[in-house]
Amino acid sequence: SLCEHNRRRSRCRDCGGSSICEHNRRRSTCRDCGGSSLCVHGRQRNVCKDCGGSSICMHRLQKSRCRACGGSSFCQHGRRRNTCREC
Repeated sequence: SLCEHNRRRSRCRDCGGSSICEHNRRRSTCRDCGGSSLCVHGRQRNVCKDCGGSSICMHRLQKSRCRACGGSSFCQHGRRRNTCREC
């Protein structure tokens, strides 16, 4: 549901949403609170190379940015999608 500020009620800082911690950050990503989406290295759990996060491929890159794995950032020509002139 949306609050009077036209945001999700749980994420609204002005309303004091339940997802906002005492440091005025999102609770799941707050380093001071030890957020649930952070690993022991203080990084986002899914993109931590040392933890083998779910978004990391065997080449130790983000899956979407790995050319060898056919990441979504690359077009059919094998180039970065956002800079390919043919696309």
